[in-house]
Amino acid sequence: MPGPMSRQKPWPYDAYIGDVRVMLQPGEDGKLNSKKSKTLEATAPITYAYSSANPYKERTSIYEDMFGGMGLSIAGAVTPRRYNYATWADYSIDGRGMKGPLTHAETIHADAGEIRQFIVANHQGSDVLFAVCENGVWRRSSDGTWVASLAPVATTPLTNLPAGQNPQQAVRFKGRYSSAVDGLYVATDSGYLWQYNGSTPIWTQVASTEGPGVAADPGEARFIEKVGDELWVAGDYWIMKAESDPMLRASWAAPIYIGDQSSKITYLRQLENALQIFKEDGWYTVSTEGIDQELFPYLRIKKSTSNGKQAKVWLSQMWVPYGGQLYRMSADGSVQADGLETLVDNTSPIRGTYVAGAGHNAWFMYEFHYNEINNVTYMIKHGAWATDPEQAAQAQAKYIDVHNGAIAQWTKRVTTAEVIPGVHSASNDRMYVGFSDGTIEWFVLPRTSYDPSKDAACEFTDEDSYIYLPLHHSGFQADNKLWQGVSIYGTDLSTTEWVEVEYRTTQYSAEDWVTLTNSDDVSKFTVNGQRLNYPVSPPTYSKLIEFRIKLLKDPDVLSSPLSLTPVVTAVAIHESVRPSLELEYTFDIIASSFAAKRDGTVDRRRGVSIRNSLRDLASEIGLTTVTLPDGTTEEVAIVDFNDALASTQKRRDLEYIVRLTCIQVRTLSASAEQTGLTYDQLEQYTFDELEALI
Repeated sequence: MPGPMSRQKPWPYDAYIGDVRVMLQPGEDGKLNSKKSKTLEATAPITYAYSSANPYKERTSIYEDMFGGMGLSIAGAVTPRRYNYATWADYSIDGRGMKGPLTHAETIHADAGEIRQFIVANHQGSDVLFAVCENGVWRRSSDGTWVASLAPVATTPLTNLPAGQNPQQAVRFKGRYSSAVDGLYVATDSGYLWQYNGSTPIWTQVASTEGPGVAADPGEARFIEKVGDELWVAGDYWIMKAESDPMLRASWAAPIYIGDQSSKITYLRQLENALQIFKEDGWYTVSTEGIDQELFPYLRIKKSTSNGKQAKVWLSQMWVPYGGQLYRMSADGSVQADGLETLVDNTSPIRGTYVAGAGHNAWFMYEFHYNEINNVTYMIKHGAWATDPEQAAQAQAKYIDVHNGAIAQWTKRVTTAEVIPGVHSASNDRMYVGFSDGTIEWFVLPRTSYDPSKDAACEFTDEDSYIYLPLHHSGFQADNKLWQGVSIYGTDLSTTEWVEVEYRTTQYSAEDWVTLTNSDDVSKFTVNGQRLNYPVSPPTYSKLIEFRIKLLKDPDVLSSPLSLTPVVTAVAIHESVRPSLELEYTFDIIASSFAAKRDGTVDRRRGVSIRNSLRDLASEIGLTTVTLPDGTTEEVAIVDFNDALASTQKRRDLEYIVRLTCIQVRTLSASAEQTGLTYDQLEQYTFDELEALI
């Protein structure tokens, strides 16, 4: 760095502003000053909320009323009402986070194959749960016990299912004809139709000459559905209905061919007593005159053998998987896209193809999405119930059309799901979930309220439950933040149901999550409003930070019964902004004619010329390189220009004091470049003089 006698640039001037050589006028205290730039020092808050606090001091970012569902990967500029995603956690109840349900696993039989449908039917005068599987039909006897009802010989069932017949779809039906049977009807992939008379109880295969068919063809019922008092079946290319005994050929009406015969029918489902027929290349219905009608011709290009499979109706709407996407059809015939693919900001692993669904009361639609990449099926709650925080006087909650999840997840593919009421000793409904490996899992659903934490019969998982918050930046994405602490608010926190907070400061990396632990080695949030601070040394800081809220409970059911869960209502993050050092320079420049330089000579430029050159620099949009008196160079932006004309008394020409305010952009070099002296110039000095010079 040049000293007072240095001959390095900017000598013999005080500074260079761009290419303009200038002499500076010291301030009143004889010093040339620079200070840290503060962009918000004169900003007045427009609201009196946490976000209006001075960001350079500690302020709080709060996540509450998170009733907007999942799929927000990065926090926005306003208060977030959405979270990123969850695993084994439920955020669907008024923006409060709780653990997901406890699921109970059962295996139907090693030979069952994939579970394709759960259905309640008559068995000896009682409603009993049946599981329609790839290789037969099993009947539930009690929890964990399934009896083979229609299955291969090896399982010693009530009735043997011939080889090559695989059930695909079933329906309970009792027609309006004399001596009608309250039966379970099963359609198979080979086209054979079976009837289960629960009163007998006997399975009967409809004779090929009596069942539904075309001309002399044998019975052909690959898919089946009921519409009012009509039983409908589908072959490969046609459908037909029976209004009387389905066991007799005379009961079946003439076939209605659906579309052309270049593709086969894949599934049947009815919505508001209108039959929906799905084909490999189309979506159809039939008119009251018995004419096929293609509903959405533009969907022809999405050809798939899975179109419509596991379509499910809830609240006058039908969830339809078609061409690898999920659609939602209303009773008025309108269709809209649905599913996790509609969450454009969803960067989480909670994604995949819809494989099953089931609605519960008028509260929620449960969707199951299978991710082929990681072989995980995620259970999503479609919907949320919340009170409007802006309408405090309105206590009644409203339904919000969003996705929440994952409430539960399994490392296997779900193939069907159904809400089953009234067949268990307990009064609560259950959700049954079937898998491709022949296993099932079930859990208890709430009975009198949509809130499972208010129902003593509901059980909560012992799996680790996490709620992942959006990537947090406090509104200052480019600046470092000093993370000071976290507060947790909740209605059900205790020493047996508690919360921990984990964080990491590198997004989407393999960096391990760190549990927030204060200087007293406390990491559990057990009291509403409890705050834990980050250790002072070393400080925790970053530009971005990820948080996940871990919900835990004591594994001892005597200490923490299955019906209890921690409930989180808000998360407060305490932080302060620590922007990078950015200096603000103020130069008072002497723009006068014949100004004295450091070497004792005078500058022969006129003052007005110097002033005009500086004004031109200040008017440029780009950056300017300045050489400071200490020899360092900085790249700056000139943000203010001021000039004052000095008194002309005793002066030969116009003299100005020009004030430039500059903001540092970045440091160009740590020290000035050593140039400007030749050997001829050095010969003019003694060694003592050179030592002082350097």
